[in-house]
Amino acid sequence: MVEKILSKNTQSALIAPRTKTPLITGILTACGVAALGFLLSAASAQAATTTGVYTSPVKDFTTAVNLETISWVATTPPSTSVAIRARVCVDATCSTNPSWGSNLTNGQSISSWTARRYFQYEATLSSTDDYAAPTLSEVSVEYIIIGAASGTLTSSVYDTTFVGDFISVSWLPISQPVNTTFGMEVRAGTTLPPDSTWTGWTAAGNNLAAGTAFNGKRYIQYRVNLGTMDGTNTPVLEEIRMNYSEPFNYSLNWQATSPCGAGGLVCPPTGFISVNQGGSVLAAFDAIQTAGMTFENISFDYGPKTNGISVSPFSLSSCNDATSCSGVTATMRTTFTGGAGDTPTGNYTITITGTSATSGIIKTITFNLTVTAGFNFSLSLNNTSGSAYVNETASPLPTLTTTYVSGTSGTVSYSIVNPNPTNITIAPSTLASHTFTASGETYPAGGQLFTISVSNAISLGTYIIPMTGTSDSGLSKTVYYSLTVYGAFDFAFTWDTTSPCTGAASCSDTIYQGSSASGNSGVVAYNSPLARTVNFSNTVVNTSTGLAEPSITVSIPASCATTCILPVLISTGANTPATPSGTPYTVAITGDDGSGVAHSITYNLTVKLPPTNYNMMGWAWSDNIGWISFNAQNCDTDWDGFSDGGNAGCPVAGTLIPNYGINLNLSTYELSGEAWNNEIGWITFTRSFATNGQCAGGITTECPPAAPYNTTSDAYIAELKDGKVQGWARATSGIGENWGWLALTGASYGVTNLGASDFQGWAWGGDVMGWISFNSINCDADTDGLIDASCGANAGKTAYPYKVWVRGTLPCSPPTATSLSSNFLDRCGQPYNPTLSFTYKDSQLNPLLQYTIKIYDYACDTNKDAVIDGSAPGYCATNPFPTDTYVYAGSPIATNALGLANVDYQYNGASKLDYNKSYYFTVTVQSICNLD
Repeated sequence: MVEKILSKNTQSALIAPRTKTPLITGILTACGVAALGFLLSAASAQAATTTGVYTSPVKDFTTAVNLETISWVATTPPSTSVAIRARVCVDATCSTNPSWGSNLTNGQSISSWTARRYFQYEATLSSTDDYAAPTLSEVSVEYIIIGAASGTLTSSVYDTTFVGDFISVSWLPISQPVNTTFGMEVRAGTTLPPDSTWTGWTAAGNNLAAGTAFNGKRYIQYRVNLGTMDGTNTPVLEEIRMNYSEPFNYSLNWQATSPCGAGGLVCPPTGFISVNQGGSVLAAFDAIQTAGMTFENISFDYGPKTNGISVSPFSLSSCNDATSCSGVTATMRTTFTGGAGDTPTGNYTITITGTSATSGIIKTITFNLTVTAGFNFSLSLNNTSGSAYVNETASPLPTLTTTYVSGTSGTVSYSIVNPNPTNITIAPSTLASHTFTASGETYPAGGQLFTISVSNAISLGTYIIPMTGTSDSGLSKTVYYSLTVYGAFDFAFTWDTTSPCTGAASCSDTIYQGSSASGNSGVVAYNSPLARTVNFSNTVVNTSTGLAEPSITVSIPASCATTCILPVLISTGANTPATPSGTPYTVAITGDDGSGVAHSITYNLTVKLPPTNYNMMGWAWSDNIGWISFNAQNCDTDWDGFSDGGNAGCPVAGTLIPNYGINLNLSTYELSGEAWNNEIGWITFTRSFATNGQCAGGITTECPPAAPYNTTSDAYIAELKDGKVQGWARATSGIGENWGWLALTGASYGVTNLGASDFQGWAWGGDVMGWISFNSINCDADTDGLIDASCGANAGKTAYPYKVWVRGTLPCSPPTATSLSSNFLDRCGQPYNPTLSFTYKDSQLNPLLQYTIKIYDYACDTNKDAVIDGSAPGYCATNPFPTDTYVYAGSPIATNALGLANVDYQYNGASKLDYNKSYYFTVTVQSICNLD
């Protein structure tokens, strides 16, 4: 052994520099012997070479030993040195004072000293530099005790057979004899033979933890170092124990029961288990712990999870101990609904996987399944919903049909769930089961009609009635009939809110004999959306007599099948008697559903004789007397005999107005009747009234002052003829006083029709009435709302629109062509191309459809009658006559608001006109009414 006899932590400075304190401390130690301390003083001589000597204490080895080597640790700066000498003694004080011998070298053998017990060394430290000193920090002696022995026991490699964790190592006995040594080392790995992947040899204390380096190892090996210090005692190893953990493991296998045969990893061991679509098969398997100190939970899953295949139940998907893990039943299920998502026929391999919770150990078993075609059928209802009033039968009723669709034959059983058996009756209540054997077969033939009725006590609402068919293979189909129950049928019957009705069950109105009451409707509102026919009838009773009135007819729809609007037309005849005041006709309209539910509405109709319906409408204007009304309806639009007010020419609202007006007979075109003016009163167009009977039978006292219609033989005094109103009217206040005549046509004025129904122009009423305008266009030709300059002092003022017009269409009157003119741009050379112009006029604003221009040689026809004169030159008989003719047949030419259109025609004579001759031309015009 090697023993240090000078400690490294002791600094020896026998030689001190001048600037340092010469304090030297040294410690000699021996195995098992306490250190002894010495304090030495450095030499005080200041010589050229400074030397210090340290003599160690005598070392007692306690027994005879054979010395081997001596070595030390020293620092020697430049100009310094350390020299060691040694000696062996026969006693502890070296009383014989043996010689030191010569200086030794570091690590020198001293094996010549044998069987010696006491040892001492001497160290000489020298320096020739006053500022440097050597240091001796350690002296070691290697020796062999006489009679000592040692040995090593290395075990063979131990195989645990699994990868686990080594926890600790222990041995017996724990205590060893004196002067003996015992050391335990271990190493571990996962390969054979041991290699660099193993742990290194690691000293192990008795029962001390091995550490994480020994986790996850399969093989372990130990090594024991034994030694004795003398020949008497020896260490002992009786028993060694290795403490290690075994990891968890388990097995997963099908049980050796049907359908898995001998069990194992594959079920069945050969081939496939067959099942129809929609069917399932059960098989049991075991998961059993095979190794490990503790159990781990095992969770299960399966795959693939496609094609409608599932495995159940796995709601308890883990095993908590080896016992409960056995006998798990797996049900392999297929899907079959007869539609999308069904498991296709064919072979399938289902894998069930177990996974341990902590170590993640995965085990699998497989199940081979063949899926064959399953029995498929369809279940249908022709009506999936219906409704019923309480105490009635539902409509429409459902018919249930089952049809064999595909697969092997099968049997279908039926169930019908009545949601309210107390108040709903379903007949029949179910169907007997039926076995289908032929594809396309239906049951029952033609379907099963179910009659569903409800009681009077049922709660209103919607009830769902499921009808289910289930095959013997487990395929189930369900259809649903939705039944909505409503309260007892009823309906409301009222008039609408259109005037004169107000939405109530009774309505009143007044009409004229021969007219109709229309525009009102009866409103039928059902208390539910169910269709039910309500038939309508009516009666008309004369309240004053209590008898039916056949001359009044009521037109209404015959029936109504749901909430509806019922247009009503009540018509009176030309001979329907007028009703006395307060006793109207009662028109009753009754709706009846045929089961006793009936409601009526009434229309109280007052019939009165109609006034004359004059067809001339509108206003004329006189600067002298103001507005002239041609019809009472100008101020009484609702024809109730009272003024509506509003218009400047009307009486104050509410003023009593008689029925009056001017009438234009649209067959004879004669005018009759009266107009009204607030200043002079009535203006009549009726001959007998205007003449007061004094223009007949030779009496001419009150005849019109001039033609036309001023003879005693005339039947009327005013007429529309050729687009002009010809004749007279008279202010009745002038009768007998030889005034009041109103001339409708004069040499330079007159009233004409404008368009299809309007009138324009002026009439003359003498000094009292002055000029009377029949249309605002007379003074506002451009319709800009301002009076034209041609109308004198009022020019520029506001022109209010007004006119006199007729309800109806006026006859077409012939148009005219006026203001003929010609314009030569070049008279000096042929061909001569004059512009021929004229003005087209149509009082009804009818467009110009066609015009014809004829050019005549004036020398041949000086009187312009389109006939060659008798005294005409001879060439007139041989030349063309007329000289030229042009016919326009292009697009119609529209007029302006006054019925006028200016027309220019650029003549191209083609040398037909001769120089120094005179010509005249005529124009014939044709309106769109085809009148020339």
